[in-house]
Amino acid sequence: MTGPRSVNAAPRRSLLGTLVRLELRLLLSDRNISFALAFFAIILGLSAWLGGRHAGVHEDAIRAASVAQTAAVESARAQLWELERQRDVPLGARDPRDPGVAGHELAVPLVTLPAGPLASVSAGLRDVRPHAIRVTTGAQLSESLSAAPPLIGPSRQSSGAFDPAFVFVVLFPLVVIALSYDILSGERERGTLALLLSQPLTQRQLVLGKALARATLLIVSGVGTAWLGVLVSGGRLFSDGAWVLTSLYTAGIASYALFWFALAIAVNARGGASSRNALILVGLWLAFTVVVPGLLRVFVESRYPPPSRVELVNEAREAAEEAEAELGSIEGTHGATTTSPKAGDGTLSPMQRAATVQEELAKRTEPVVAAFRQQLEAQQAQVSRLQYASPAVVLQEMLNDVAGTGSQRQDHFERQVDAFQKRWRAFFMQKVDGRVQLTSADWASLPAFSYEDEPLSELLTRTGVGLLGLLLPALLLVLWALPGLRQIGRLST
Repeated sequence: MTGPRSVNAAPRRSLLGTLVRLELRLLLSDRNISFALAFFAIILGLSAWLGGRHAGVHEDAIRAASVAQTAAVESARAQLWELERQRDVPLGARDPRDPGVAGHELAVPLVTLPAGPLASVSAGLRDVRPHAIRVTTGAQLSESLSAAPPLIGPSRQSSGAFDPAFVFVVLFPLVVIALSYDILSGERERGTLALLLSQPLTQRQLVLGKALARATLLIVSGVGTAWLGVLVSGGRLFSDGAWVLTSLYTAGIASYALFWFALAIAVNARGGASSRNALILVGLWLAFTVVVPGLLRVFVESRYPPPSRVELVNEAREAAEEAEAELGSIEGTHGATTTSPKAGDGTLSPMQRAATVQEELAKRTEPVVAAFRQQLEAQQAQVSRLQYASPAVVLQEMLNDVAGTGSQRQDHFERQVDAFQKRWRAFFMQKVDGRVQLTSADWASLPAFSYEDEPLSELLTRTGVGLLGLLLPALLLVLWALPGLRQIGRLST
């Protein structure tokens, strides 16, 4: 019994490979398919160019702001050197020797989140969350107000940018559907199914072989165009660590394609006509890319409603107005002050009074801002748990991570900014409390921000779970379809 089966299995495996190669030749010779793939390549190339342009404009704006901020700091430092040559010069309203003024206005740095090597792949949260923050001794009100709740869904997360992520998440499945909706039903309707099955080939091998050939052709052409698009759009494919991101990019696209081909196999296994298969697959595409992400967004926002932005704005405005009024009264006498009060005389210097107002502003706004950020983190955690309800959301999150524009990398950056701001504030408040004027040596030793990217293991873990969230459903769909593929010649109406 063992011998005949093994002898019979070898020719079938050989015939399956022949079927895949023959199917590839037929696909490549089909003008309609060649036109469809070429059109998709053009769309993907255009999206890569636009995505690179969007990322480039963003980087240029941050670079220009950084240069301008650095120039302003250097100008204040030059003024300090000039003042140090003179003696007994009173502190002015914008004196770089005043630690309260320097830490809050004159010496403030612009800390930035570096763009990733594949930044053109997905806009992600690039336009929603700040990638450049001015760190001062006061409250970071502008950055807090600019934060927005996590968005669910590829079309909303892309923030309007037409980039490769949008093309792969939304349009790529339509190409898969066009290539696979009639894998089995088309052969049956053309009357060629019985002829094909007269060979030592099962119906399951026929369907899987045709699907494999189509998936190979589409994945190779799609991934190749995607790599070329990254290069054309200014991506750094050969920079340090870029090969890991490129591999994850490729794996995500391939896994997403396999999911949709598996879904097409499952639909074909129902034995319906080609027109009905196409209708079902398009309906599933609409559900997975539009309906389900929209429902998830409504669910998350209803379960974890963000704090009222009106309340946050009002609290910040009231605190700012009081602080500005206090600062205005301070600045009215600040320029007339010839010397700072001596430590221990029981009075507050103008710089101490200004620092006190800034601290009060930070204290009043901190609870509201902290609650706001806590709700954002709770929403994002819920998004991470529910994303597997839609393969489109899974791929979007993966591509955001690959591009370096995801919420986790943004949160990682903002946590480092918060830690740096504490060091920045402590440096200047120590000078303020001691009523010590800044020197050029102090300016040379100002705290510096150095961004450290998140550990590669965290990125690999997230994307690995995402790949599993695409491949496991694909495998289950194929296993579910296998019993239906055993029946030959069945046609439902």
